This record gives sequence, structure tokens and C-alpha cells, in this order.
Amino acid sequence: SPSAFASGTKMSFAGISDPQERANVMVYINSQGSSLALPAVPEKKEGAAAPAAAAVVGDAAKGQKSFAKCAACHTINPGGANGVGPNLAGVFGEAIGQGRGGFAFSDGLKAKGGKWDDAALDAWLKNPKAFAAGTKMTFAGLSDAQERANVIAYLKTAK
Repeated sequence: SPSAFASGTKMSFAGISDPQERANVMVYINSQGSSLALPAVPEKKEGAAAPAAAAVVGDAAKGQKSFAKCAACHTINPGGANGVGPNLAGVFGEAIGQGRGGFAFSDGLKAKGGKWDDAALDAWLKNPKAFAAGTKMTFAGLSDAQERANVIAYLKTAK
């Protein structure tokens, strides 16, 4: 409610009454570079359904720092050569286990199908071996959801 927040505002927008919709808008705004704090998840009332899990919003600048762990094997510069692992510039939205300048992906990753979206990248970064059996990647994964979200946000900026 903009008018409740700032009395006398000239804004005619009534606001968004649904808390989940407000959180979704905030997650979107954060994905565009803001850093709005998401509202606390309300406590579960007895007999009520559990609230949806709050989305973890990534910070690309922090993700760039975390990517230093990946840089031992991966490059991320547009048009750059593959290293021990494929160049990851522009990987977000591309087919899983395909392209990347002819990189030799494992059969398990090539057979995975789909695209590198938020969910696929999160699952991969959490545990590559569980995501694609037989992967050649020796990295154990990132256990922290926030760090994974940060790396994903950084990968989205690397085009």
C-alpha cells in the first residue's frame, strides 16, 4: 500500500495484497540488480499448510568471487577457449551437455537433456555426480544454497 507507506503520495497504485506475489516481484527486482530484503516467512499456524519456501536471490558480484573456485578448470570470457572444463560464457539457457566449442562432455551429461536454467544449474552446482552419473567433473559441489544462487547470478551476466 504505497499510500499507507507514504501519506500524501501521488502514486495511484493500490499495492499488491498477496504476500507471495509481492515476494515474487521482489525476487524479480533483485534479479535485475537490486538487493531488497525478502519478507520473513510467516510462522505455520496449527492445521495450516506450510508456506512456500522463500526463493534464494543470488548476488552476481559475490558469485564472481565464488567462481574463483571454478576458474581452475573453466574460462568464462566470451569466445574463450575451453580449459579442463568448458568455457561457461553464455551457458545460461543453453542445452545441457551440448556445444561449448566441441567440448567432450560425458555421456551422462549429454543424455541429460534440457537447458541450463536456475533449477538445473542449482542441482549441478549442489552435486555434479548426482545430477549426471558418470560426469568427468571432480568438483564435489557447493553445499550452501546462497553461494549456488550467487554463482548462478554471475553465470547469467557472463554472455
